Amino acid sequence: MKKFLKAIIMILLMFSIINIFDGCMDGKKNKIESLNILIEEPKESDNDFINTTIEEYKKENKNVNVKVEVSQNIEESNKILRNKKMDLILCSRNSMIEFSRKGLLKDIGNIYDLANINSRFYNIVCSYGRYNNTYYGIGLMPYSLNLLVNKNIVEEFLNKDEILDVSDIINIVSKYNKNIPVLLPKNINLSLALGSFMANNLIMDNKLEETFSDDKSGYVKMNEIQDSFNLTNSIIKELNNNKISFIESNEEVIIDVQKGKIPLVLTTTLSFKNMRQNQTLKAISSILDNKYKLTPLVIIDHNLCAFQNAENEKQVNKFFSFLCKDDIYIKLAQKGYVSGNEKGITYIEGMQREFIWTISVANENNIPFYFNLPNKMKEATLEELQNIINGKHDNNEWNRIINKNFE
Repeated sequence: MKKFLKAIIMILLMFSIINIFDGCMDGKKNKIESLNILIEEPKESDNDFINTTIEEYKKENKNVNVKVEVSQNIEESNKILRNKKMDLILCSRNSMIEFSRKGLLKDIGNIYDLANINSRFYNIVCSYGRYNNTYYGIGLMPYSLNLLVNKNIVEEFLNKDEILDVSDIINIVSKYNKNIPVLLPKNINLSLALGSFMANNLIMDNKLEETFSDDKSGYVKMNEIQDSFNLTNSIIKELNNNKISFIESNEEVIIDVQKGKIPLVLTTTLSFKNMRQNQTLKAISSILDNKYKLTPLVIIDHNLCAFQNAENEKQVNKFFSFLCKDDIYIKLAQKGYVSGNEKGITYIEGMQREFIWTISVANENNIPFYFNLPNKMKEATLEELQNIINGKHDNNEWNRIINKNFE
């Protein structure tokens, strides 16, 4: 009888130990982990893209508590970072460069190598995340600024490379209402867009990137920026002499171009989400002005970057791993979001496909020049470009921008 009781007790003990062990394992499996993400200066352009990406990550990682903080500018970001430890940041290229110069961002070159990013994503995505030959981020959602035309109207003016000359644009627009409509997302200023579009082939981004600092001496030597302002003034003046002006428009302008009521519009990929392909519409590759070739801008408003010594490094790596897979970009493309992932972008349908070639061939020279300037210089740059658009130009714009921002 004693032996029997002993055996029963031993069996019960074994079951208890197994249950305890299983409970511990379940506890480990169900352990809630954290990931802290800072989103700096949310933009209308990529807000849904970012939110969708984070929600998809949450679905796949139910044991991760993703906390999102939002700041409106780099000053607010710095305040948050003084009081809280963050793991990831979604920020502009300007802020990425400033944070990296302070030693706050992690070199993610190993992630680029392991995920084969350079061969699976378009060059422009990598260019936005690279500074001083080091990868600190991955650009999330590229969109291009192009001249969209009605093919039937402008066909006779296009050369074999499908490039329009400024004088041709003047001739085309003069036959209609003498306006060039512009359709841009709210976060893009018209003056900054026009100035960058006209300036980008005069300013070498790698030179501007190398100059990035708190010292004005390097900027004083950047004469090509003033040259780009002079070119902007020259084109604006030529348009004004022909009584042609830029006007901000709404989405109905695309239908007007399609129907041939107006010949063209300056707009971005974002205007065509969920719009069907149309054979009468075409995105122009480049514009010529005498010896200058003006190529389309490709804009990425947020890069994903990791902070040095992040508390939740395991989750940081998991999030990057998630973001480097094709699957998420296929899902995003099926919802109408363009990305820099080569496989994902093949799922894009409708009019957005007309702009994909711009993104696929873009490199660092298609990045608007202001993304390679310190944040503090943007306001003064915007002001001077606005003055040029308004007909005020004195060949001293760049000097004023420098003097306003450096002692």
